Amino acid sequence: MTTSHNEKRPATLAGPPAKVLVLEAGGIGDAVMATPALAAMRRHWPHASISVVVVPRTAGLVSSLGLDLKVRKLLLGRRAWQVISAAMLAVRTRLSKPDVLIDLSSIESDEAAQRRRALVKLIGAGLNVGRNTDGRGAFFDAALDESLFGDKHEVERKAGVLGPLGIRVEDPKPFVRVSKEDMQAARLMLAGAGVSGNSEMVGINPGAFLRTRRWPVENFERLASVLTQDRRHSLLVTGGREESDLVRRVAKAANGPAVMAVGKPLPVVAALIEKCQVFITNDTGMMHVAAARNVPLVALFGHSNLRRYRPCMPDELCIVIQQPADACKEPDAHTGRAECRRPSCPSGDCMKAIPFDSVHAAAHTLMCKAARNA
Repeated sequence: MTTSHNEKRPATLAGPPAKVLVLEAGGIGDAVMATPALAAMRRHWPHASISVVVVPRTAGLVSSLGLDLKVRKLLLGRRAWQVISAAMLAVRTRLSKPDVLIDLSSIESDEAAQRRRALVKLIGAGLNVGRNTDGRGAFFDAALDESLFGDKHEVERKAGVLGPLGIRVEDPKPFVRVSKEDMQAARLMLAGAGVSGNSEMVGINPGAFLRTRRWPVENFERLASVLTQDRRHSLLVTGGREESDLVRRVAKAANGPAVMAVGKPLPVVAALIEKCQVFITNDTGMMHVAAARNVPLVALFGHSNLRRYRPCMPDELCIVIQQPADACKEPDAHTGRAECRRPSCPSGDCMKAIPFDSVHAAAHTLMCKAARNA
């Protein structure tokens, strides 16, 4: 029987668990938004061995949180590799027999529910807790009832999974740890690009995991040129290895030094972002990294669920620009829903509809605030 989050009935544990397994195999943004829940688990179970299953690109971020977590990597992507990786994970964890399994991710389709149910069964934890997304998580012993397209923020959803275990998330602010070593690595990258320690810098993240969430790169190129035309501002451009072409294009548009942070360790990238007067980004993982470090942020949203994925930061530091759903002219089953889930789009009308002047004005506003507060 699935326990509704609203009932808040504690799940049955004989005592504090010795071994906890957490599934958080989403992207960078998911990992950042999971940090309040991970910190709450560690506070509640200070002596437990807590293992967190992540994808390779978020392993460094989770390892650096300072929560004494054991990180296990799960490969996603091509179906065969995904099956093999999941099977190896199940075998290793079944041998260690975790007392409780906590799945922090939503279940977005019936096919995903079948895979998740099989993985949970193979792992064989003493107690399984997760998210009952639109009724797909009934196989958990206790679960948070939710709607995939509901209004609750993702941070709140991940925190809510812990409710049946009697764990309260007292501080819902996501965080990213930056060490002295990360700061030094960032300073060396800046120096190598000819950026002085006192230079004013603007940051741009032109990519996004889903192409439907990308503002046209031509607009980012123009923005890079305009924001650095005074020759006082240097430029930081961030992205994953698969986005290196986008990063190079935007960096070339700068009127002065440009730092390209492509495929770098996430804590080092966070240290670089923290040096920016403003960071302009699509709705993607780096948006949540910047928000976690309270860097002034211009966030560009298409037909995404803004209430669920909005940056968690003070309103005075963040300007969100989103076009209404009717900007989309693609006549398919996704149109009219609370959120577009398409991985690609023939027209890109949604993101193209965001005016350049609005983004430029928002960036200028936050840069002026930063200059006054410096």
